[in-house]
Formats: sequence, structure tokens, C-alpha cells
Amino acid sequence: MGNVSRDDVLSITKQSDMLLFLDWEDQGMDGILTSKIFEYIATRKPILGVGATENTSSGALMIKAGVGIAAGHDVQKIASIIETLLKSDKVALKIHPNEKIINEFTRKKQAEKLLYLMQ
Repeated sequence: MGNVSRDDVLSITKQSDMLLFLDWEDQGMDGILTSKIFEYIATRKPILGVGATENTSSGALMIKAGVGIAAGHDVQKIASIIETLLKSDKVALKIHPNEKIINEFTRKKQAEKLLYLMQ
């Protein structure tokens, strides 16, 4: 596909049934979150966190936001989640977006926090 514009990427993301987030556990990286996880959470779509667990920062945030399925490295769990999605049984994916948590990460809310800290 070559380069894909940001607008096209966001459009494709919004059309997706599930989003894939690749994570890893590394003690030296604890607490570091990529912007991609926040973009994904904002969609309120199921996020399959491969490598993500309740112990990784991204995994914990996805779970807390109610949109993530932290599958870790469990190949059978990953396959089962994908199979469930392919059968179009999205209800079985059991996501429940937590608006209170998700809204904490809007640009407006983050700007307000930054302004507060600067004052």
C-alpha cells in the first residue's frame, strides 16, 4: 500500500471490528504508553492486546477503559478471540467502554491537566 495518510488510517481504524495492539513486558519500560493505545481506546472498539497483560501499562489501561482484551502470549486465547470475532459474535467479546476513564484522555482534558500543572 505504500504510505497511507493519517486521515485514511483513522478512517480504516473506525471501520475495523477489532484493533490489534502489540505490547511487551519490560521492567525498564513500565509506565510508558504509546499514542497508538490512546487512539485505539478513543474508538471504543475491542482491542486485542497481544503481549499485553494486566501487568503491562497498556494492558492495564485497556482493561480499565473497558475496551481491551489482554491476551498476553497465550496462542490459544488469541486464536479463540479471533475465532469469536470471525463468527460475528461481537457480544461475546465482552467489552464495556468506561466513558469516565476514556474521557480522561481527551485532548481537552489533557490540556486542562497541563494548564493546571503549569499554574
